[in-house]
Amino acid sequence: ADTKRLPTVAVPDVQELRTFEASRPVLVMEDGREITLRLLPLDAATNVARFVRLAKKGYYDGLT
Repeated sequence: ADTKRLPTVAVPDVQELRTFEASRPVLVMEDGREITLRLLPLDAATNVARFVRLAKKGYYDGLT
C-alpha cells in the first residue's frame, strides 16, 4: 500500500506553544466569509506546529 508520511516537525518549545495558543488564524473563504480558528497546542503540539509552518509558507493559499 502506498502511504504518505507527514514531514517531521520538531516538538515546539514552551514559548512557541504559548504563541500558538494565543494566535487566532483566520481562513478567508472564496465568498469573503471568515472562519477564525483556535489552535490547541497543548493537545496536539506537533500538529499545530506543522499547521503553522505550512500556513506561513502559503501552503493553504488558494486551496478549496
